[in-house]
Amino acid sequence: MIFGRSRGEHRIGSAYREWRRRLWDRQARADARWMDEQWSNWTVFYGTWSRRFYAIASMQTHESLILEAATAEELEDLMGDAETRALTRRTVGLITTGRHRRIMRAAS
Repeated sequence: MIFGRSRGEHRIGSAYREWRRRLWDRQARADARWMDEQWSNWTVFYGTWSRRFYAIASMQTHESLILEAATAEELEDLMGDAETRALTRRTVGLITTGRHRRIMRAAS
C-alpha cells in the first residue's frame, strides 16, 4: 500500500476485469435522434459534454441559424419559432444583407 491505498489494476499480475462501454445520457441522445428524423429542415444533436441540445437549420435562410437549449422541448419550441420567422420573412420580403451566424439560446 502506498499512502493508505492499494496498488492500481494495471500492474503485472493483477486480475483482469471486464471493461464495459458507458453510454452517457442515453435518453437525451435518443430524443435528439428522434427529433433529427422528425424535423427535416434541421440537423439535431445532443452534446454529451455540454448536456445541451443543438439544432442547425438546413433550410435556406438569409443567415446561418444554430439553436441551443437545455431540453428537447425547449429546442422544439425554438425550432418552431425560427421556422415561423423564416417563413414570415420570405412572405413579407424582408431582406438582410450578408450571412451572419446567430445563436439563439433558451433561457436556462
